[in-house]
Amino acid sequence: MHMVKRQVKTLAAGALILYAAFLLKLILFKQIPLMETPSHFAGLSRDMIQQNLAYSNWTPFATVKRYLMVAETRPGLMIPNLIGNFAGFIPFGILVPMLFKKCRSGWRMLLLSFTFSMLLECIQLSLVLGVFDVDDILLNTAGGAVGYVLYWLGKKTVKK
Repeated sequence: MHMVKRQVKTLAAGALILYAAFLLKLILFKQIPLMETPSHFAGLSRDMIQQNLAYSNWTPFATVKRYLMVAETRPGLMIPNLIGNFAGFIPFGILVPMLFKKCRSGWRMLLLSFTFSMLLECIQLSLVLGVFDVDDILLNTAGGAVGYVLYWLGKKTVKK
């Protein structure tokens, strides 16, 4: 049994590393090919950051509302943004508590999902890698919470 737990942890660690690499590419480097990243950073200016700040969404649910209003006519906009932001953090909520005992509390995972999402959004804003959107943080956090619930349910099922 102990060896099975170790194998599960090893698989979870590998999955977390692959997931983190995928998430960073998807969130931080979606607009810039990796080979062009150094030239992007070299060309950063205060004006670019201020312009990016002006495009930011600081109003909760404004982006969600906007996408839901055009969902019927343009579903291709809603699915990657809303569902992607939500579903993208579900693995985070599952894998992190599998690997770290201190993260096996629902509140702690909620806070960790929020903090990690906020960090990614702040990096996007300050390095002009994307637009800061408070709705992304809310959707990511909700996805992390659902992932934690799935982890918790799975743990209860395995114990039976």
